[in-house]
Amino acid sequence: MTGMAQWPRLDRASVASLVDEICGIGNRFVGTAGEAAARSFLLDRFNAAGLQRVRTEPVELLSYEAVGATCEILKPFQTLRAVGLQYTASAQAEGVAIYVGRPSSIDDLTDILARLPPLNGRIAVMHSYWPWLFAELLVKKGVAGIVVISETPGGTISHLTAQLYPVPTAPSFEGRPLAVPGVTIDRDDGAQLLTYVANGVVRLRIEHSARYKPFTSGNVVGEIPGATDECVVVGAHYDTQLEGVGAQDNATGLAALVALADRWVGQDFRRTLKLVAFCAEEPGMWGATDYCRRHEADLRSTVAMINLDALAWALPGRRALLADPGIADYAVARAAEIGWEIEDLTNASLLRAADLNPFIDAGVPACWFWRFPPQHPYYHSSGDVPALLDMAAVSEVANVAAYTAYALLNDEELNLGRAQGLGAEEDPRGSSDRGDCSGLLDDLDKHLEQLRHRLGTMRVTLRLDVDGRNFPVVGEAVAEGSPSIKHDESVDQRGAATAQWVIQTRKVLVQSEFSNSQVRPPAALVDAYGVEAQMLAPVVHNDHVAGWISVHSSTRRDWSAADVSQAEAEASNISENLPSICQSLQETRGWKVILESSPS
Repeated sequence: MTGMAQWPRLDRASVASLVDEICGIGNRFVGTAGEAAARSFLLDRFNAAGLQRVRTEPVELLSYEAVGATCEILKPFQTLRAVGLQYTASAQAEGVAIYVGRPSSIDDLTDILARLPPLNGRIAVMHSYWPWLFAELLVKKGVAGIVVISETPGGTISHLTAQLYPVPTAPSFEGRPLAVPGVTIDRDDGAQLLTYVANGVVRLRIEHSARYKPFTSGNVVGEIPGATDECVVVGAHYDTQLEGVGAQDNATGLAALVALADRWVGQDFRRTLKLVAFCAEEPGMWGATDYCRRHEADLRSTVAMINLDALAWALPGRRALLADPGIADYAVARAAEIGWEIEDLTNASLLRAADLNPFIDAGVPACWFWRFPPQHPYYHSSGDVPALLDMAAVSEVANVAAYTAYALLNDEELNLGRAQGLGAEEDPRGSSDRGDCSGLLDDLDKHLEQLRHRLGTMRVTLRLDVDGRNFPVVGEAVAEGSPSIKHDESVDQRGAATAQWVIQTRKVLVQSEFSNSQVRPPAALVDAYGVEAQMLAPVVHNDHVAGWISVHSSTRRDWSAADVSQAEAEASNISENLPSICQSLQETRGWKVILESSPS
């Protein structure tokens, strides 16, 4: 590569101004006036920047128009705040509620369902940001309807979809919508519902009213010609979910795309740069799918695609990369060259949920830089506003993507080949034959759940000493209605008094309550997660405390000798299997667990 020392960076102030301008358009949900206004804005900006071959390419899709949604507990009668679960049937359903938990994969849900009564005629209740992963299986199991409990605070409700990708073709749109109705309910109302479910039989009546109709939206495309026939696509979606201005998702990515147009016109590239603002990402990547179908022949000379989406928000997140294996090493290396060391690397085909996936499926290596986790607290709701953005972080991620794009456009020795997708043993929906590595981690969660069940506690977690991270949770079992702690890395675990005590003594820390304890737990553990008593059992390998098992109780508890013994036994079992667990974490998540103490 040549000329990288003088590559044209994006200006933070320009990106911030564009975010405000895009949010000023208002809501941009598919089929609304705001979506049309955003499309006009992009055409004007692409033309004003001096891009060539600026155009709108029509996209035929099945649109969703919300009419109403209700969720009622029939006895004692109570109405719960609800919005429609998109791409479920416009219909009413009544049945006994059954909580199916917070599954992380199809395997996980299958294991949960194996321990529950049959679902025939019942209303499945669940926690999930991604109900589209599970909805079809629930329908096959005979549910009469689906209720998703929103995770967003303050009376906001996430707008979610039961079907995502791949999308069907016009004009029949076969398979959409789902055969049963669904709703998403308020977080606090959901907690109340689970209290009733835990104490007896609860009958629910849900109704989802919606209109589904064919609709023509459009991708906005512009180009900066290069010296060869090869090209690089950089894309961002311009639609939002049903409420709000979509500041993080995706005014951040769209602002970066427009900033690239403004900044890079006039550059001499080896390869052509195609800037694409995709429509209709939220309901299923319709725009990106159409682009790949329409440009099938051109994709043979498309060397890579970079996706700009939900770049960052106010809380510092992990430096994450979703990428096809065909481009992953290249993208990691480019990010490192400008000081952005990747902390989480994931095969993008494992979660087919963004505009890069149609490109990967069409053979184009693609990647997506962003800050994640944690998830935005107001995901897909009216609370995703500019005030919750950190524009320094947004600009930082935008420039990592821009630097990588600039390298792809000019690298004379580039030879990525075609996208690799998933290996034959992998399944993006989490089937039971994903391979030994994922299966081992699933088995770990099962062991933790067995321990939690035997002890009758609210939560059991396993934390390990992962290089560059703060003892993240690598396995968790949570009782119904209790919050997950799995993705919260805001607490300084390494510096916590409880962790230091375990690391120094290598004994089980037993705390029946905290008020008289000299070893204080992190305040968030009590205030945010309701822990009143706990045990921490060290996991020791090669004379190094590689982590610990945490057993959490929601009430004060006098732990018995048998309780302590069970925690010790599970920690010992994990210690014996730690090399295999570490290998699984390395291969599935890119995490390196530290198994030996650093030399002093």
